Amino acid sequence: MTRFPYLRGFRIEEELEEEYLYEIPVIKPLKTFDFNVPVTFFLDEPEAALSPSRQFALLARIHELALENCQFIIATHSPILISCPGSEVYALTEGGVELTPYQETEHFSLMKHFVNNPEHMLHYLFEEGEA
Repeated sequence: MTRFPYLRGFRIEEELEEEYLYEIPVIKPLKTFDFNVPVTFFLDEPEAALSPSRQFALLARIHELALENCQFIIATHSPILISCPGSEVYALTEGGVELTPYQETEHFSLMKHFVNNPEHMLHYLFEEGEA
């Protein structure tokens, strides 16, 4: 796939192929919809039951549709989906609703910490309380 040369060897490469992409239930309706007029989609946790590679495939389709003047309002916990270029991320905090860079959200920070240092996180989760 020349569009994503850096993904060679990862399963996401095949998931981004158009015929496979539309087998994902949350994306299937987005294939046949008439986009001659601006459309707003409301999605509630579309990442539920999607593997990370399928979340990337969903992110790619959302981005393509956003470039075609579609708008998405998404409730999500996915650090992958909140990273969509050009998106505005609002975090629900004790102080209210706040526009937040996705890198500063709790979901992104927590996942980044785990990926960068899983041993530390696992130690914190399992070993700290076992004394």
